[in-house]
Amino acid sequence: VREPYAWELGPAMGTWMTRDGSGMWAGAYARRTFGRFSVSAAAGYDARNKSAFGQVEAGMALWRR
Repeated sequence: VREPYAWELGPAMGTWMTRDGSGMWAGAYARRTFGRFSVSAAAGYDARNKSAFGQVEAGMALWRR
C-alpha cells in the first residue's frame, strides 16, 4: 500500500448555508498529510456575497485500505 503524498495543492469550490443565507465559493486548497493525520486550508471568493472565504480543517483517518 502506497502512502499518500505529503503535500497536495489544487482548485476547490464549495457551498455554505446558515439561517441567514447561503453562498458558493471558488478558490484553491492546500493539504499536508502526516501519516493518518491531515491538515488542509482553503481560500476563495464568494461571488454572491462579494467577499473572501477561508477555511481550515484537521482530520484523522480511522480506517485505511
